Order: sequence, then C-alpha cells, then structure tokens
Amino acid sequence: MRLIAAIPLTVSCLLCFVATSSGQAPRPPIKVGLLLPYTGVIAINGQETSKGVEFYFAKNGNRAGGREVQLIKEDDEAKPDVGLTKTRKLVERDRVDVLVGPVHSGVALAIRDYVHGQSIPLIVPVAFTRDLTAPGKASPWLFRVVETSDQGNFAMGTWVFKKTPYRKIVIMASDF
Repeated sequence: MRLIAAIPLTVSCLLCFVATSSGQAPRPPIKVGLLLPYTGVIAINGQETSKGVEFYFAKNGNRAGGREVQLIKEDDEAKPDVGLTKTRKLVERDRVDVLVGPVHSGVALAIRDYVHGQSIPLIVPVAFTRDLTAPGKASPWLFRVVETSDQGNFAMGTWVFKKTPYRKIVIMASDF
C-alpha cells in the first residue's frame, strides 16, 4: 500500500519542478507517460500501479504545479523490445514530460540509456534489478521508489545466518 502512495507522490513532486515558471500565459498540460505491462503474465502489477497514479491525480483535480496533468498509457507487455518502442513513441511523438514505469527489470534495462540520453525523468516503481542504478550506471534522470532485489534479501540472509543453524536454504521468487 505504501508503494502505491509513493509512486504518485514522487511523480507529483517532479511535476511541481517541471511546472514552475514565471510566465503568465496559459501553459500546456504536463504529460505523464505510463509505461507499464497492461497485458501478459505481470499485467496485474502494471494495472495496479496505473490505478494508483490515476487515483492520486483524480483526487488532486488532475493538476500539479497549477497545470493540468495528462496521463498517456502504453502497454510494454513486459517485453524489452516492445518497451523501448513504446518509450520512443511516448518521448518523440507524445512528448511526455516524465515517464512512470516499467515494472519488468528487462524493460527497465532496455530503456535506461535511451531515457538518459533524452533527459526525461523516469520513475521506476517496481523493477528490482540492481544493474539499473549500480555504480557507474546511475542516471540523474532515473528515480527508484523501491529497493533493489539484493537489498531486502541481504538483511534476511544476514539474519538467517546469525540467528538460525541453517546454512543451506532455497528462496523462490518471480524472475522480473
């Protein structure tokens, strides 16, 4: 539940920076691209993330920094090649100001360099791969709202080693 709240709050904070200026003329809407898996095996993650973002902005009048917020959704299907194609569409054709997504680590890795090169803020809500923000790969345009896969597991492994007699264990998890 806290994750669902963190994503739109992070988006809103970034949009306030995007939205501020001294001009008085009517300003165009802030475009937020939602690059999430709406179909496929992890579609539920994308659908629920999207609902959280939509709910937040609906409760705030679909505005941030005094400007209208327009959400543009794209289905990355949890496929790296599709994700990169959809990211290019969101950036080049739709001209989004910020991207939210993806959920799948493979998609996140596929779009990382492109997004960095385009200087578009990317808020990653779920993709756990540490390679996305590892030393030497970090980007000032990429924001993570969850830990990497090894951060949570490191604490658990340390606890098991120190507090139990077990030295061989099996951990099963989704591979995305």
